[in-house]
Amino acid sequence: MTDTKQFFGSDGALAAVISAYQPRLAQQEMADAVALAIKDKRHLIAEAGTGTGKTFAYLVPAILSGKKTIISTGTKNLQDQLFGKDLPLIRKAIKVPFDAALLKGRSNYLCTYRLQNALNSTLGFAKEDALALGKIKSWANRTLVGDIAEMSDVAEGNPVWYQATSTIDNCLGQDCPDYADCFLVKARKKAQDADVLVVNHHLLCADWSLRDGGFGELLPNAEVVVIDEAHQLADTAANFLGINLGSKQLHDLAQDALIEYHKDATDIPALRTAAEDLEHETKDLRLAFGLDLKRGEWRELEQNPKISAGLVAVQAQLGRLLEQLKLASVKTKALDACFKRAEDLLDKLGLILDPRSGKWIRWYEIHRKTFTLSLTPLDIAAEFQNFMQQHQAAWIFTSATLSIANKFDYFANNLGITQATSASWGSPFDYAAQSLFYHPKGLPQPTDPQFTALIVDFALPVLEASLGRAFFLFTS
Repeated sequence: MTDTKQFFGSDGALAAVISAYQPRLAQQEMADAVALAIKDKRHLIAEAGTGTGKTFAYLVPAILSGKKTIISTGTKNLQDQLFGKDLPLIRKAIKVPFDAALLKGRSNYLCTYRLQNALNSTLGFAKEDALALGKIKSWANRTLVGDIAEMSDVAEGNPVWYQATSTIDNCLGQDCPDYADCFLVKARKKAQDADVLVVNHHLLCADWSLRDGGFGELLPNAEVVVIDEAHQLADTAANFLGINLGSKQLHDLAQDALIEYHKDATDIPALRTAAEDLEHETKDLRLAFGLDLKRGEWRELEQNPKISAGLVAVQAQLGRLLEQLKLASVKTKALDACFKRAEDLLDKLGLILDPRSGKWIRWYEIHRKTFTLSLTPLDIAAEFQNFMQQHQAAWIFTSATLSIANKFDYFANNLGITQATSASWGSPFDYAAQSLFYHPKGLPQPTDPQFTALIVDFALPVLEASLGRAFFLFTS
């Protein structure tokens, strides 16, 4: 703890690299609590209000401990910020050498095999997609790490990225001809060797679900695991432990089957018909859901004959595609991968449509062009407790909002966390005296095309009046 006091002191290492640095008592106390938890190999639940400086409060003692550490953040944006800004600043200030690595999910890395497949496809692309693929091809020739966040010319949310990245469903693994140069494999190798590994909750839970299924692990064993934005973990974990099937998965399977058909299976015309029919049935089912973008209970679907019939039709057509892919699977590894995907999706759909246990919640969500069907467990506490035991480490859970009525029971019970020390540090900001809260009235729904323009119209006078001293809060 002496080391952390020296680091955060008014004339310490952090003050040397940050101009106008001011020590914060709450930050120092949290850093001491984290250091003690790591030393004693105990679990800590640390609530730290906005402005406490909790990121440095857990990073510094973790690095000073010299123990292998995994940091999990709530979102990829926070992950990039921590790796790209916070860690480099600490590296300047700290005397202890350490190797850090950033690891994201599979779909965040360029897949050169799938990109080449798309560029050689006879299906054709819209003008905008073809232009985007050309830009991706140009970037592919110069990138060193293949992280698609580097590619500012094509937005991460652009659907065309599906053609240039892989998923666990369509990745060929060691059978891929480009495996030796795979960016994901290189990133995972670097992650295994790092002292500090920065991931996000989705990747952490993916590692959990793989271990639980007996398929090994994505993440190295660590001595310290820090969960930042820990209030988001339970929802993410529940989704990974549950079963989710979306219309995009069905559409992507049909598209990949068509690409492989044109490459290697034109002697099975029924395969093309089955893939195209699955696309049509999936689109018809999305139309049956209606225009409202919402999340709802499963019983609403059961009361809608059109949707119920659409679900049965999709299930039947997926089964027909599976039959054709089984015939074609002997031709190539890619067609065999499509067959296995179809088999997995049909199993998932069957479980969602006919759950055999009352320990699950069935629900659906409608997006602008797609839909998702989900089966979520009611309780994840026992499963997450087992996961923590697999990672025999000091677990640090931190966020600005973890307690209810100054108690951490709800958060701890949800995740099966026992024998953990808990502490809370309030925000150093005097909100009542130093700030005003502004919530404009009369705004349309966020899905309205005019929403962004109206937000800007409302915000500009506030920004001018406050001379730019404003904090915008977004849901994501």
